[in-house]
This record gives sequence, C-alpha cells and structure tokens, in this order.
Amino acid sequence: MRFSERLRAFQAWFNPKRRRRAGVALIVLGLVGMVLNPESRWSLVLGTGIYWFFTAWPSGVRDKR
Repeated sequence: MRFSERLRAFQAWFNPKRRRRAGVALIVLGLVGMVLNPESRWSLVLGTGIYWFFTAWPSGVRDKR
C-alpha cells in the first residue's frame, strides 16, 4: 500500500468524532502529567489536545456568534 493511500485511509478513520475524543484524552493526560511532574513538557501534550479538540468542530459552529 502506498503512502498516499495509507494517508487517505487514516484521514477517513480519524474523523472529527475520534479527533474530539483523542483531544479530550490528550488534555486529560496533559493535565494529570502537569500535576504529577510540573517541570516536564506536558504542556506540549496539552496544546496538541486542545488543537485537536477545537479543530474537530465543523467550521459553521465556530463561526456563529
């Protein structure tokens, strides 16, 4: 299987619902890691989780005010 085919398969599998769940899991993991070891780089995990969580929402939901 070529790389582009695998990438498309992963993009189809990593849908917004899974991306939101993974984002929440990374946020929780980052917060727990920061509490247990505050001198480490758990903020990178937390930041990735926040990014995945908020980019998983449809653009129409974010743009409505």
